[in-house]
Amino acid sequence: MKIQSRGAILLLFLAFLSASVFPAFAKEKASYYYSVSMEGFSSPLFSASEYADFSASIEVSPRDAINPAFSMHYLLPANPLAIGDSLAGISIDLTLFYLEDHPLAWMSPRKTSLAPQLSAAAYVPIADLGNLRYTVSLSPFRLFAGYGYFSIGAFSLVLDPSFTVSGWGLRLFDFSYLKF
Repeated sequence: MKIQSRGAILLLFLAFLSASVFPAFAKEKASYYYSVSMEGFSSPLFSASEYADFSASIEVSPRDAINPAFSMHYLLPANPLAIGDSLAGISIDLTLFYLEDHPLAWMSPRKTSLAPQLSAAAYVPIADLGNLRYTVSLSPFRLFAGYGYFSIGAFSLVLDPSFTVSGWGLRLFDFSYLKF
């Protein structure tokens, strides 16, 4: 238990260090954004609930291919509401490319770019900081519209502390808005 607590603290420290150091090497000024999403998991590591995910992120090189971002998350079991089962997390998110002429252009009256994302996240229950769990996610239907990102149907694999697959997840939607 103590080793996992130290691991969680180390992960948080590395995330904050990365978020503060990497923007200095970016070609453009880093972007900051916040997100709201709804997701669910089929895994014994997550309670049987729909989760509202509130996150804050820093995007290192906006609109570059292979664009990393670093995020802090608060996962709230929303249906049924179970504040005691909330989780805190960090993630490293990688936008793979920006494609302006894409098959999902009909979904928005604005000009959009398809911007799929791959993410790796670590979560800890707020009530038990030593109980780590991980997710690896792919958001293939993610659009960039100039002022934010919109995603539907992201798939996740849930991993236990030994990185063994213990389930899956589905993010129904994600709305991310650029702050500056």
